[in-house]
Amino acid sequence: FEMIFVLTWQLARLFGSVIVGSNAKKRLIPTEESFHFTERKIEALRLHRLLSHCCQHGSEEIIQKALKNVTFIPEAPTKRKALCIINPRSGNSDANNIMEDLQPFIKASSDLIEFQLIQTTHAFHAKEIAGEFNDEEFDVIVCVGGDGIPYEVVNGIMGRENGKEILQRVAIAIIPAGTGNGITASLGIQSPQDSMLRIIHGNVKLFDVMLITQENNADLGTIYSLLQVSYGMMSDIDFESEGIRFCGDLRFTMVAFFRLIFLRKYPVDIFFRKDVVPPNKTVVWTELEGEESNIHLDTKTVWCGGMNTSWLASDFNCAPSARIDDGLIHFLHLP
Repeated sequence: FEMIFVLTWQLARLFGSVIVGSNAKKRLIPTEESFHFTERKIEALRLHRLLSHCCQHGSEEIIQKALKNVTFIPEAPTKRKALCIINPRSGNSDANNIMEDLQPFIKASSDLIEFQLIQTTHAFHAKEIAGEFNDEEFDVIVCVGGDGIPYEVVNGIMGRENGKEILQRVAIAIIPAGTGNGITASLGIQSPQDSMLRIIHGNVKLFDVMLITQENNADLGTIYSLLQVSYGMMSDIDFESEGIRFCGDLRFTMVAFFRLIFLRKYPVDIFFRKDVVPPNKTVVWTELEGEESNIHLDTKTVWCGGMNTSWLASDFNCAPSARIDDGLIHFLHLP
């Protein structure tokens, strides 16, 4: 009876989202009512950036000049330029609506940052853009969509000869407009406007990247992951829900229920390499013997994977202890 009740409730949510639109629409801001508030927020950001710039570039000299000349105005921080990659089909196809509602932010901060917009037209277009853009021209790449766009951008940049150097110099930002939005949830970003304010301010954090290879699949090559690498049920849910994207975030719930009813188990060998020492020196496999020790050899799993972030989606905190810069891959296994 509980399962029937939950399924009925989820179907009611689905019906409501189809009739009145995705619940992601609630994250959009009413531009007319928010314009003056937006101006005040950005004015505060402008002042904060100016003060930070002064403190980093000879604050004593600037103070002396200001004392001698009351009309002295310190040099403003250098205007930054952002390449904004928009996936119009991400989530419930709300990316363009979100960017339209963020126009007051863009206009009010035009002296701090310039946005150049480009829309993706096909699969892996963002990867192509990241592999070819002029890295000397832009200070930040803004990904408007779900978790797939930053994944493509990082892999596109790392496919270049100087990829690592570019990632050290060009920041990657995300405006959540997808279905899962696990990366932005892990960064503590609550909404598109919250993300835009951080971009305007220039907040930058280090973010770990996972390197993934498959020895039995040379065609795959090396790929880089920001969120997670998964095997089993979660991968099935991702792929099998692609055909019902119009359902928004409910697509994951619906396919998850289906997979729970028709449960699959997958053969897996899980290995921990003993010679790899995490940055914080917390070695959890010191008692294992041999150069390459294994656990759960020839076992079966419903789902296993490595998490780089705490949130897999905005409503699924599956690795609470994970941090974006802890240098660790948090392994999860559901036997």
